[in-house]
Amino acid sequence: LKVVRQYHSTFMNYMNNKSNQILDKDHLWCSQFDMVLTQWAFIGPLVLFPQKCGLHKCSDKDLELVIYLWRILGYVNGIDERFNICSGTLEECKAWFTIILEKIFKPTIVVSDTKIGYEMCHGIAKTSVKNKAFDTDAFLKHWFKAMDVPVKINLHKISSKFKYQLLKFFTNFAFQSEWMHHMTSKKYYKDHTIIAKKKSKYESRLQKKYSHLKYEESCPFHVTFTEMRKALGMPEDNEAVN
Repeated sequence: LKVVRQYHSTFMNYMNNKSNQILDKDHLWCSQFDMVLTQWAFIGPLVLFPQKCGLHKCSDKDLELVIYLWRILGYVNGIDERFNICSGTLEECKAWFTIILEKIFKPTIVVSDTKIGYEMCHGIAKTSVKNKAFDTDAFLKHWFKAMDVPVKINLHKISSKFKYQLLKFFTNFAFQSEWMHHMTSKKYYKDHTIIAKKKSKYESRLQKKYSHLKYEESCPFHVTFTEMRKALGMPEDNEAVN
């Protein structure tokens, strides 16, 4: 956790200094707002759609414990308690998660040019996900449908169509078995151990594949954050990660 916090702090200071962003005046890189959206990406879909994650036997008490864990993780990674969307009861957190989904996530996906994000998604998946049954387009189609995102994902390859059906089978049926959860967890633990040992190799591969991407001091999506701030009761000016 200390390493991740250091990454956030280093990135924030470097990007804000490089682009001459001013606290309480400009939209900051790695602001509290950005941190909250990242926190939502990890916990929001799981709490709102547990069965689509294969958590068929997950009780409200289980979800409360997971939310509490992410409240702590958010805090130690720099999210102020005022903005931590995992603070509150289960119903209150679900309400926050739904606001972000409906007011920020869906509109951003619909109105933005998603080509850069789409390519990045494929790149990260290709270099980090070692499960041969995983298909990026099938995964996106599964979650866009679950969250009712009005963006169509076409599965052009026969393999993608097959893996999409396989994903539905596992999340809707197979993961109702505790044994299947246990075996899947063991496999992913093994896969992540292998990935950690080959970190430098994957970083090098990403740098070569995306060597044409250059830093630009602007947001490629042209997103307006005013609506989100109002919905969450956040101040107009972003606050940096301490």
